[in-house]
Amino acid sequence: MHRGSLPEPPPPEVQAAIDRFSPRTVSDAAAAFAREVTAQAKPESPNRAKAYLFAASRLGAFCESIGLELVPTVALQASLVERFVLVGCAARSAATRRTVRSNLRAIALVCLSGGAGLVGADLKALRGTDVVARSGGVVVCVRAGPRPRVVPVLWRYHDRLSSAAGFDGDRLVIGGHHLGATT
Repeated sequence: MHRGSLPEPPPPEVQAAIDRFSPRTVSDAAAAFAREVTAQAKPESPNRAKAYLFAASRLGAFCESIGLELVPTVALQASLVERFVLVGCAARSAATRRTVRSNLRAIALVCLSGGAGLVGADLKALRGTDVVARSGGVVVCVRAGPRPRVVPVLWRYHDRLSSAAGFDGDRLVIGGHHLGATT
């Protein structure tokens, strides 16, 4: 994505899945929150959209239950996501908790692609410590991929990306435990 260009809308079938989402188990506000963050995550298929919608709607309901505002900058803080997974999903299976955590941490992917224009190989080896706050803002130090470089992050993504990166520390931001991991 070039600077100044608008993000591409999701494929029509994905947008339709997002638009149709109207669960009976959460409030209208929690469902609207889920639709908003799922659209930001840019899922590639209707099934991925449904997984994001499920996780985000449950997070929204959890935020409502503890009196927090349903906005991504508040609800998607890494510490709140962890609290939700540990407390709000305590009755769910370990596999479900892992899935919910992974889906909600997709916000790092949104921030890196939408906020810094990084895709593919640029993302593979990024660690939380590669996201750096400097006097002029937040930058991502891309060390692997086709072109190692330092990339500035759009200001509206600073807080969310910094939070996600701080949570990840020296671990891979996008997932896995080491570069050879397949899960």
